[in-house]
Amino acid sequence: MKHILRAVAMLVLSLVTAAPVTRAQATQAADLSANWAGLVATNAYYTGVTALIQAPTPAALQSLGVAASWVGIGGSDTPDLIQAGVQEVNQGPFFSYQAWYEMLPEPSRNVVMDIEPGAWILVDIHELAFDYWQITIVNGTNVVQRQVRYASSHSSAEWIVEEPSLLSGRQLPLAGITGANFAKMSAIANGVTAIPAQLFPRPVVIVSPLGTVKAVPSPLGPDGASFSVTTR
Repeated sequence: MKHILRAVAMLVLSLVTAAPVTRAQATQAADLSANWAGLVATNAYYTGVTALIQAPTPAALQSLGVAASWVGIGGSDTPDLIQAGVQEVNQGPFFSYQAWYEMLPEPSRNVVMDIEPGAWILVDIHELAFDYWQITIVNGTNVVQRQVRYASSHSSAEWIVEEPSLLSGRQLPLAGITGANFAKMSAIANGVTAIPAQLFPRPVVIVSPLGTVKAVPSPLGPDGASFSVTTR
């Protein structure tokens, strides 16, 4: 998955979603991206990120559509990014899911895991020692863990639905989906576990080169640790 391509632009979240916003969120401008929609927390040193990610459900027939839901560390303003999550692929009447992890600039690596539409998948990335990470993906009784070495900037934590790209750099069509939900979100910021509401994350919106809004994050839920992404 390619890291964020942030535009030099501002967009107030209340102008691109009909959902109600709190006073704090109403003044929070959204970054525009070619391929990311979700929440990005910065202004701290991040050593962990986690969430329950719901495998989305296809919303329409497409010859090809892909949507990747993930959590990650780094990559917002830097070339490094360690991430893991779930990818949904629409191909006509057929659809499929893969769990995966990735450490830029290396390609993503799929893991063996049966995933049903609507399933809640726990994804956790945290640092065991400096630049030595543990990636955990849990689906019911199926648990996959990897320990990897990766040089990170520790500069941001993300909860994202992405329009992925091929290794060639060509962007794949974004899948039309429903139920792209995140819950039980947290990050380790400056050594302290915090929920997103305590980190004041920036919302990010996917916008096409022609300016069409393609995917929008909702405001944080009342618990301060959940939200959803709507594709259009």
